[in-house]
Amino acid sequence: MVGGAPLLIPPTYRLRLIELREDMAAGGMPDESALHDWDIVLRETYFGIKHEVYHPRPPELRNTDGEPLLPTTLHFVLACSPREAFDRLKSLALEASDEELLTDSTRDPAGELRAVRFPWLKRGNAQHRSWDNTIMGHIAIDASALVVEVNSERRAREVRAEVEKRLGDLAVLQTSVAEPLAPQLEEARAEREPKGRLEEPPEMREALRHFIAEHWESWLDEKVPALRFETPREAVRSPEGRERLEALLAQFEWQGRRAPEPELAPDVAALRARLGL
Repeated sequence: MVGGAPLLIPPTYRLRLIELREDMAAGGMPDESALHDWDIVLRETYFGIKHEVYHPRPPELRNTDGEPLLPTTLHFVLACSPREAFDRLKSLALEASDEELLTDSTRDPAGELRAVRFPWLKRGNAQHRSWDNTIMGHIAIDASALVVEVNSERRAREVRAEVEKRLGDLAVLQTSVAEPLAPQLEEARAEREPKGRLEEPPEMREALRHFIAEHWESWLDEKVPALRFETPREAVRSPEGRERLEALLAQFEWQGRRAPEPELAPDVAALRARLGL
């Protein structure tokens, strides 16, 4: 470790170092002369890691489609009744029945629909194979106002096209307001009470644990980019795959110990047992 300096490289960089070693050995095990040829790359790798460790960038938040989070609200003015707007837009909630979608609706004294809110859904989920659908946004109709809330720029474009296709001239876009998350996160950190957030009801915590357990069970059969698009069950069958898998599990373990709620982090010991490691 002579020359290692006082930097302890976290396990999150283990896969990067494995890939560097594989590049160095692509033409056979490098001798001393070849190692000198790699000198600049090795130094750049070390100082790059050092900079990232001492000056970490905030994580980039993305939705389950892999898009950067950008909460966006679209405001339309309707030139039709709330009921007609609902009838034309309700298919965006897939096969949900009128009864389900109108559960929390409000009506005027004559019994006509005045306001309703329902989700915009699509089948399946790009990130979680166990999910039946993805909540793409929320649609709210209130008298002559139609408001759609989404969390990415692409979804904002897509839902605008859907509204215009279904309502045509009956819906006119007034504003589309995007609110970057960074200022909101900073404000939330500043306002956070020392006691932390309120404790959720036990049944909510249990439901969350169940969801997390289901996610990691399905992860065992998902093709993972860090494993060169092998599933964990496939990767464990070869020495190279096992090394990458061990690096990934070490990263999960390290991140879990530093998570604000470690009990909701993946159970790495259970994953190891399921994979026979």
